[in-house]
Amino acid sequence: MLFVVSVPSALTPEARSLFDRFDPLLASASLSPRDEEDLLGLARVFDLETDLPPVEVWRRLRLLIERQSDFADRPVATCPQMRVMVVEDDPVMGADLAGLLTDAGHAVVGPFTTAEAAWLALSMDAAVDALLLDINLAGIETGVDLAARVTARGGPPIVFLSGDVTLGARHAELARRIVFKPWREGEVLEALSAAVNPANLAA
Repeated sequence: MLFVVSVPSALTPEARSLFDRFDPLLASASLSPRDEEDLLGLARVFDLETDLPPVEVWRRLRLLIERQSDFADRPVATCPQMRVMVVEDDPVMGADLAGLLTDAGHAVVGPFTTAEAAWLALSMDAAVDALLLDINLAGIETGVDLAARVTARGGPPIVFLSGDVTLGARHAELARRIVFKPWREGEVLEALSAAVNPANLAA
């Protein structure tokens, strides 16, 4: 099955070069030995699995590049006030995120430290515009489990927060954006803006 996606408008020149080089793989499923060596080398940099078919390696790496926030040199796009659910198993980090969002004019639901508590709040009609969701959570369910349930229900857009690049890449299709820890304030706000309004990616 072919993996067909559009090329995001907001890419660094380096990322666009990678897309131009490896996207033909998605149609042809073949690479030169040199390109395959370079692709597997990139995958190892991000600690991704390399014993998969090259097309699957590039699919995961592509999603990671596409959804990772890297806007250090860009002004944060403005967006209307939102209600944002924060799900983060580190209480200190959860409080920091809540403070950041409040200072930016957003309302915060949570923070929650477990997927179970967050899902209960959503099930009780907690209206939210976006989720900031850690992948590794306390409790039985992971952030990936919660993201899958929210997505299946047609819930709000998700921004993954994670220090685990491999998991982030493996489940990138569940999130609009990915922010890797340690995060910067501008990264989080830009990721939320882009997740809620993808047109901000072209800003």
